[in-house]
This record gives sequence, structure tokens and C-alpha cells, in this order.
Amino acid sequence: YLKDIVICEKVLPCKNPVYRKNKEAELQRKICRNFNRIFPEFTLIGNEIPVKGIGRIDILAKDRLTNKHVIIELKVDGKNPTQQLLSYSHAFFEPILIGISDVQFGKEKMRKGIKYLTYTDIGVT
Repeated sequence: YLKDIVICEKVLPCKNPVYRKNKEAELQRKICRNFNRIFPEFTLIGNEIPVKGIGRIDILAKDRLTNKHVIIELKVDGKNPTQQLLSYSHAFFEPILIGISDVQFGKEKMRKGIKYLTYTDIGVT
């Protein structure tokens, strides 16, 4: 039984937490390298920005027009970024929230005030 699980992890790495973390990190690097092309309306501040008592924001930027902070949370394997975005939002005044995932969520999993994109939408795979 254990051998079957190990084989399954090799065949289906998307379920492996290490694979998921590495995939998110790779996508984050690609987005940061191409940030001005993907988000020309924003200025990149940085990535992996710590928020005391909450965690690390994947990508933090500022809107060039409104000067509002932009919080971008990345997810893979169909994970929903909503809860993390809402948690981080409390540390900023009226931030712009963007969740990027590998799947398009249905309306029942979306929250008003959050912009949901896929990696395909932004041209990153």
C-alpha cells in the first residue's frame, strides 16, 4: 500500500506539497521578471513580503494611478487565493486584491472586490 502511494506521488506530482511550492515559486519568478508587461498599470514593490502575524504576500505592487497597494496571491492545483488575500488586506488601506490560479473559479468561489485571473490570462505557464 505504501509503495503504491510513493509511486502515485511520482506519477501525480501535483498532489505533492513540495512540487506545489516549487511550481508557485517558479510562476512567481516568471511574473516578477515580466511584471511591467503583464501589469503595466502597477509598479512592482517586491515579492515574498512579510505581513506580521499573517504570512508572506506573494507579490506586492502599487497602482500607478491611485497609489493603492496591490496584493497578488498565486495558487496552483486549483487552490483558492481568497482567504489569504482577505487576511493580507487588513494590513493595508483599501488594497487592490488579485488572485491568480491555474483554474477559473465559478462565481460561488469568488468574492466581490477580488480580481481573479488564471496564468493563461496573463500569458504565464
